[in-house]
This record gives sequence, structure tokens and C-alpha cells, in this order.
Amino acid sequence: VQHRFLARSVFASTNTQMEELHEAGIVSDAVLARARKALDKFLAEERVSSAALFRPTTRDLLEHTELFVNLGEAGLARLESRSTQVKLPAKSVVFEEGATADCCYLVLMGMVSVSSQSQKIHCSRLFAGALFGELSLLDQIPRLVTASTEIECNLLKISRELLSELMEEFPDFRAQVARFA
Repeated sequence: VQHRFLARSVFASTNTQMEELHEAGIVSDAVLARARKALDKFLAEERVSSAALFRPTTRDLLEHTELFVNLGEAGLARLESRSTQVKLPAKSVVFEEGATADCCYLVLMGMVSVSSQSQKIHCSRLFAGALFGELSLLDQIPRLVTASTEIECNLLKISRELLSELMEEFPDFRAQVARFA
């Protein structure tokens, strides 16, 4: 059962990323069509609903984010309900290098690039399920990178205050944050 779940998760993530790369003009129609054909074949073999794979829910993404694995059902429910969904157009700055960190973000849909002028770090790209901005937030230091959207994005904005409340209420989560930071 675990291997099937993992396989479905990988294919779902791959499909989402392929669609996002196609929207950004990086992947051609032909490549996207071949990827969809391979996914359809996999779904037929596994008898999995494609609706469950194409767009994971916010809860699905939170449950599979390393920082939140020890949060538990009640903590995840609060995290999901008290965080803010933000929709940003392509080429929007999410935060700038050197800015004060008051929140972190989870990519729900889209593609975010991160880069640093001061450290001359080339751009990394983040897709659905990626958490970013958490290190500066947890370590209480200025942002080390600039994050901006490559294409239209849906992000989940998670405040410092909410993380602090969750750490106070859920000791396992507090321990996970300590290991993470």
C-alpha cells in the first residue's frame, strides 16, 4: 500500500509540475501530451481517480511538508484554517533579500524562483508542496534570498504568530521545529 501511495504522489507531483512548466512555456505541447499519456496508463493500471491526483488539496500538501509531519490532525486543521491563501500574478516579488521575516509560504500551485544577489546564488525553482521562507522566520534573521513568482501562483502564507501558537500547544511540533531550525 505504501509503495502505491508513494507512486501516486510522485506521479501527481510530476503532473502538476509538467502543467506548470507548460504554462510557463518551458515544456512543449508534445512533451506534456506524452507525460499525460504515461500518467493515464499508470492511473488505469492502479485504478486511481485522476481528480485526486491532478490538484492535491492544501491539507495534502501540509501533511507531506517535512516541518509539519509531527503536528497531528488538530494542529494541521488549525494551520490550514488560520493561514492565508495568497494569489499572485507572474513576476511578482513575494519577499526581498534582507527583508524582515514575519511569515513563511507553502506553494499550493505555480512556480516560485529564489535567488540571492549578495551571495550570487543562481535561481532555484520551487513547485507545489515546497515550503520557503521558513529558515529566516525560525532563526529570526533577515531574508537570505529574494523569492518571486515565475507564473501565476497560489501560496499559503503562514504567520510567525500562528507557528508560535502551534509550538506552545503541540510539544512534538515544537521539537520538530527545533530540529528543523
